[in-house]
Amino acid sequence: MYAKYYRIRYEELQDHVQNILPELDEGEEHFDLEDDSNAGNDDSSNPNDIGAGGLIGINTEESYAESELIIEEDDIRNDEQEEGATFEADFEDDFDSGEPPIPQRHDALIAKDQTAWLKNFPSQAVRVSSHNVFRGTVVGPTRATQGLIECDVFELIFTPSMLQQILVDTNEKARKAYEIWNEKNCTGDKRIWEKLTLIELRAFIGLVLLAGVNKSNDEDVDVLWGQECICFYRAVMPKSRFKEIVRFIRFDSERTRAVRLEANKAAPISELWTQMNANLRKYYQPSGEITADEQLFAYRGRTRFTQYIPSKPAKYGIKVWFACDAKSFYPLKSEIYTGKNSNAGRANNVGEGVVQRLVCHWENTGRTIICDNFFTSLNLGKYLMSKGLAILGTVRQNKTFVPYEMKADRNRAEESFIFGFLDGKFSLVSYVQKRGISVIILASTPLTNSIVAEKKNKPQYILDYDVNKGGVDAMDKMLSAYSTKRKTLRRPLAMFYNMLDISSLASFIIYSENNPYNRRTDVRRKFLRSLSKQLFMPAIEQRSQVPRVLGFHQTRKAIEIALDRSLSATSNVDSSIYLIFPTINNQNILYLVNTVK
Repeated sequence: MYAKYYRIRYEELQDHVQNILPELDEGEEHFDLEDDSNAGNDDSSNPNDIGAGGLIGINTEESYAESELIIEEDDIRNDEQEEGATFEADFEDDFDSGEPPIPQRHDALIAKDQTAWLKNFPSQAVRVSSHNVFRGTVVGPTRATQGLIECDVFELIFTPSMLQQILVDTNEKARKAYEIWNEKNCTGDKRIWEKLTLIELRAFIGLVLLAGVNKSNDEDVDVLWGQECICFYRAVMPKSRFKEIVRFIRFDSERTRAVRLEANKAAPISELWTQMNANLRKYYQPSGEITADEQLFAYRGRTRFTQYIPSKPAKYGIKVWFACDAKSFYPLKSEIYTGKNSNAGRANNVGEGVVQRLVCHWENTGRTIICDNFFTSLNLGKYLMSKGLAILGTVRQNKTFVPYEMKADRNRAEESFIFGFLDGKFSLVSYVQKRGISVIILASTPLTNSIVAEKKNKPQYILDYDVNKGGVDAMDKMLSAYSTKRKTLRRPLAMFYNMLDISSLASFIIYSENNPYNRRTDVRRKFLRSLSKQLFMPAIEQRSQVPRVLGFHQTRKAIEIALDRSLSATSNVDSSIYLIFPTINNQNILYLVNTVK
């Protein structure tokens, strides 16, 4: 027969026996603990006391030696029915719903999964494990980045090969679109797509970066090319050309997209994203601490993997897993989260798999991986240790390897702490910040039980976590400060803007470490302005050599301001006169009339 059990702790048994002993000394009528046949004869007994057959086989002489007492509920129920006895007890913490009781040890804290965490710090000297020995010889930018200007550093991350891929896919898309339009409009004038060049694409990226650094990324294109705005937009390219590039820019081939979408929901941008990841980690060596966390890229368009995170400022967007340097906030590797696979079932241990993929390139380097409670687990710590890495992260209280004593309890005093040690390799510490709120940290860094009294008795593990936990959040804040993201319903284009932000931030960190700046707040703003000018100045120089462009007064004036020199509409053609006539469609036509000397 299935039986439920109540457990009485050693302290509760002591209190119960102390209440019974005075009655025994005074010779009053009492319950026979060894024989329950006479129980329940005293009508004056308190129904709230454990009696009337409520205790079975208890020896008062051995009660102090037992750590707990098990009461079988079926026997109690039978006695109540036969003799009218009542049993009332409220053991909220000690009620066990059919599970075997957790064995207790005086020297350890036992978790639900039987993990034993030693209470005392290992007395014998423990040798520093190999996963705690940092083997990084060079930290920061590699030698290939030294002596380069802003534009060259940026193109180490966003390479010319990536730009060439965009050129091919964009020209293919625009050509097909124009062919379809010409077939539907046979009677009208045919439209011909002017091929996008590398200079134009670089200039387009430069204008997008300039709009981001000037906080005008949300401005309409008509406003940017207006008379009251910065001259660079009009000097670089016509407004209509900018709109065409935004409309037709593509990042993959449409011919193979359908097949790739079956395996990867982010196929339209994933190939460029993979190349950017390879370049990010190629030109920068992280420090001893790497932070793993998520970025929520704000986007409310239609996707199959839009995420809702109420704690984030944007709340809705595309989740991107990131690993970045905890000191410099350099983005090392990222992964677009596209949700679970439709063919697979419910995914388990998602956080563990994400961290394993993000840090796989830094195995056997002795670095410490910092992560929050979504990722941290004992299995992840053991896996990282096998790969020569350490872990330091917060833990959710519902994890089975966390002992009951370390969970949140309103009876624990503020600024109190509990340590646990496992196999001389892992540490688990629980710290009470406020009453009823505890923070649990799992660490495989060198064992310590040190406490900093000046910091509200916080363990050193918590202080180390607080210093390094904000790597990805700080990187995300820097990305949003000068974001290039413009309003669009096309998800690949939105992610392309995010790629530009990531590449520009990475190039800034590399350039600033190779060329130390003074402690000024406008350093990154000056870097981005210089980078954008270096990208679009070749396009301005090219346009300054076209007489047809110089025939427009406002455009010529903008080019002169950008180049900081005066230009003449007839400087490239001798003895020529340029006349501008408006057509029926309000399109200006430049006529060249040769003069006779």
